[in-house]
Amino acid sequence: MPHTEKLPVSVLIGCHNEAHLLKACLSSVSWCDEILVVDLESADHPERVASAFGRVVRHKKVDRIEDIFPEYIPALKHEWVMLIDPDEVLDPTLRQELQQLLAVVPDDVARINVPIQYYFRNRPLRGTVWGGKRIGRLMIHRERVSVGDTVHTAIAAREGYRTHKIRPAGNNVDHHYWMTDWKQLISKHRRYLEGEGLSMYQAGHRYRFAAKWKATIAAFRESFLTMRGYLDGFTGLLLSVFWAWYVHSKWSALRSYEKKHT
Repeated sequence: MPHTEKLPVSVLIGCHNEAHLLKACLSSVSWCDEILVVDLESADHPERVASAFGRVVRHKKVDRIEDIFPEYIPALKHEWVMLIDPDEVLDPTLRQELQQLLAVVPDDVARINVPIQYYFRNRPLRGTVWGGKRIGRLMIHRERVSVGDTVHTAIAAREGYRTHKIRPAGNNVDHHYWMTDWKQLISKHRRYLEGEGLSMYQAGHRYRFAAKWKATIAAFRESFLTMRGYLDGFTGLLLSVFWAWYVHSKWSALRSYEKKHT
């Protein structure tokens, strides 16, 4: 299939001061018929790059990309929607596999998850909860999911529908140039924490001191041992400590939410 042939897929990208990343990202999804870049009050003029690939709209800055989903996903042209960040680049191998899958995808599939290779400081992570070839959401069928704005759980398959997972095979990955430094990592996850209390409460969790510490210890063990964070050396150790801190903080956010709302 020629690269110039467009498929009936809409792409939604939120961007804040990431114009330098957009060309590689947008080039990797240029086979999609509709591309919408939501400029979240950037100062680096992303429209100079993005306008060559699709539409650009201006929106007030939000703390979490999930905040724009309810507004923009329903307004997109196609039923199949790709949700991608400016720091992600689809490998040509994955692109070809997606193109083939979309021609025969079953009617009960609501989400398509793909292998994701995370990079930290431009180096591929071999271990930790982010490392290796993780499987994560890339595409959704707009009519088969419910769309919200909660952290990490904003997109849920409706009853009777399922998630199709593309398994790792060679280079069929979404290259996610995740974090360039520790400052970015900490800043981004602090923003996530603002919505974690509500997300955990809606998922059925209730604060318990013992549960918080059990989850914290389990998070470090999962990242450093089970997910082989040790393969990334000292970086893997620090990332695993960071993950344990984040899980600990999620439980603290849940406690704060319960005090305010229950």
